[in-house]
Amino acid sequence: MSAPSFTYSGNVYTGAAAGTIDFALTSPTGNPIAYLEPSHIHVYKSSNQGSTWTELTRPSQWNFVSAGTVARLVTGIAAGDWIKVQRITPSTSAYVTFQSSSLLTADQLNDDTLFNTYLNQERYDQGDQSAVVAAAASATATSASTAATAATATANSAAASAAAATSTANAASSTASTAAANAATALSQSNTALSQSAAAVSTANNASSTAASASSVAAAADAKADSAITAISTSAVFTPVANVAAIPVSPTGGQAIQVTDSTGIQSFTPLNGLPPGFVGDPGLSARIQYSAATSSWVWFGYFASDSDTRYLKQSGGTLTGQLRGDDSALAATPGYAFDGDPDTGMGRLGANELALITGGVARLTFDAAGNGAFTGPVTIPNGSTVTGYLDAATAASTYLTTAAASSTYQTQAAMSGYLATSAIGTTVQSYDADTAKTNVAQTFTAGQRGAINTLTDSATITADLANGNNFSVTLGGNRTLANPTYLGSANGQSGVFIIKQDTTGGRTLSFGSHWKFPGGTVPTLTTAANAVDIIAYYVESATRITARFIGDVK
Repeated sequence: MSAPSFTYSGNVYTGAAAGTIDFALTSPTGNPIAYLEPSHIHVYKSSNQGSTWTELTRPSQWNFVSAGTVARLVTGIAAGDWIKVQRITPSTSAYVTFQSSSLLTADQLNDDTLFNTYLNQERYDQGDQSAVVAAAASATATSASTAATAATATANSAAASAAAATSTANAASSTASTAAANAATALSQSNTALSQSAAAVSTANNASSTAASASSVAAAADAKADSAITAISTSAVFTPVANVAAIPVSPTGGQAIQVTDSTGIQSFTPLNGLPPGFVGDPGLSARIQYSAATSSWVWFGYFASDSDTRYLKQSGGTLTGQLRGDDSALAATPGYAFDGDPDTGMGRLGANELALITGGVARLTFDAAGNGAFTGPVTIPNGSTVTGYLDAATAASTYLTTAAASSTYQTQAAMSGYLATSAIGTTVQSYDADTAKTNVAQTFTAGQRGAINTLTDSATITADLANGNNFSVTLGGNRTLANPTYLGSANGQSGVFIIKQDTTGGRTLSFGSHWKFPGGTVPTLTTAANAVDIIAYYVESATRITARFIGDVK
């Protein structure tokens, strides 16, 4: 929805960024918004592009700054909010009330003239520009014009008499009364002709500024003219022209045309009020009307030349061009969704990326290179044929089971690729009948060796039996050989611990409670520099390590 335009008496601003608080009191054409009293200026805010407006109060929510030419909000607004600054001149009563025999002043006359001028401007802003057509649309316009002319002549006479009788207003009051009677006659005949009655009322008011009755009649005429304006506000006749090139070069004020082919109208000047982003098209007709006040054409609206061929029906239809959805980058609000399930559908999560979304979560995505990715398990129905292979080179971690034609797959973090014939003997061991098994008796025809694991020397030395069978450590001080870890799972494991003295020697070794030696006697190490002792062990249980000390091996 585009922001409304107030040619004379207001403007609508869109907050470009959060926190914008100052709005100039100017119309869209750049003219100052003049007013008679500060209370006639109203400020409204809309957070839904003009569907609803909330009036802000002064001075708690807004106030004047810069000598009344700028409206300032006390607090900022959100980016994209609309702020409407509009003059609304009260029309329920006359602005200036004159008394018989009172002295006329220029300020009173000027204020009364401005009052009527502002009312007319505000009606023009609300669509009263079509009142120009009122004369042609009204069957009684001629008689109303004649009566208005008579009222004008009488009013001019009254004005002359009033100017000559500054010291006393009695004669002016009498003349003004005559003008009021004539204005009342014009009122009864000009209900459907705003321009003529407004002119008569304006002239009568200026002439009879000392007479309250003339002002009252003029206000009544103005109110009834509003009814005429409302009745004819939509009756403007738009003359068809073929295209933008056919728009009149020298239009008259109020001239209304309908551009049947609006191609290029977005670049036409002068034209005020064109909706942002609108692009003309051969299938769109545009309506514009010329404003003499601004010397510019004013956008009125547009419609499809043939709605059946341009717009889809609720029951369906065939698109002849590209269908575009919301360029959303959030899975929670996919560009294409369902009426009753707005977080499920299809969306664009990034440049050249497509996603199928359920419950606000992207389940299947495709990147610019065509690579697809799932965020959850994939089920392959039993009996289906799978071609190709699963590639784990890009962090894939799944493989298909072969047991009983399983229809699901299990995780396997160690998988790093796929099996191929060329991999046999390279990355996959080939079949070998001499391969040893763990659940049968074996006869080894070659030597079997256990690696020696070097332990870190520290005050407490702890071996992890899961790392191997044989261990070695060089003592750099008096140490304790703690109960090994993995002991509860190492029943039956055997091997040796090689205990070495450093170049200083004299190092002692204590043992954890699970170490068991013959006779319960803990051995004493050979303490010579660089001496080597061996401790052979066999794991009986999670709490017993049977050990034999072999000292001073040379």
